[in-house]
Amino acid sequence: MRRYSIQNKIVIPFMLLSTIVVFGVALITIALFDRKYDEQFNLETQEWLKAIRDTVYMNEPEKVKSAYGAEVTVVGVDNTVNYTTLEGNWARFAEDMKLREGRKQIKESHGKLALQNVTVGGKPYKVIYYPQLFGRLYCLMRPMDKIADAKRKVTL
Repeated sequence: MRRYSIQNKIVIPFMLLSTIVVFGVALITIALFDRKYDEQFNLETQEWLKAIRDTVYMNEPEKVKSAYGAEVTVVGVDNTVNYTTLEGNWARFAEDMKLREGRKQIKESHGKLALQNVTVGGKPYKVIYYPQLFGRLYCLMRPMDKIADAKRKVTL
């Protein structure tokens, strides 16, 4: 049986505890930062939509895209695309955009806005769903690819 000195009996557990505390604090800090940043991103996106709605840019999606760098999609009551600034294949568009979930959130909140994170064409977006007349949805899609890259780098 090997005997450890009193110094090792004190130092090794203390080093282990210190290491665990340092990594734990780092993980908690990253999680809190991520949550707060997501909240701020949601607020900014809602403010963008309010500004777009108040300035009548809602009827000019190309101007929204050039001014804000965000994509715009308008879908009908049956979740078919009426208009979009996106390019690409729309075979799975309704599923990728989580339109059913968005409509459900709007219904549960009695007509208020709904926000979700979606991935369309391999690119992540923060989407805000704004209900319009005749069951249409105005979807303001703010790209999150740079944020997703930054999160990946921080967590690695």
